[in-house]
Amino acid sequence: MKSIILSTSYFPPINYIKKLQHKNIEIECFEHYIKRTIRNRALILNHNGPQLLTVPIIGKSYSKTILKNIKIANHSWQSNHI
Repeated sequence: MKSIILSTSYFPPINYIKKLQHKNIEIECFEHYIKRTIRNRALILNHNGPQLLTVPIIGKSYSKTILKNIKIANHSWQSNHI
């Protein structure tokens, strides 16, 4: 049986969740961080319409940073996500 390799995701879409039912799952942590992706963003629907949620990241040169070395900024972003 083949393994499925998935990128990391903050709040993944349904298709990503469906793949988690597979028995051989690997989540890649050595890829380079890419801005504006599901790694630190999510679009949800609330009573006012679509709302973009973003987890703030520390650093300047994201594209050259391996994902496992990314640090989350210690801001008050958690209250918006709850």
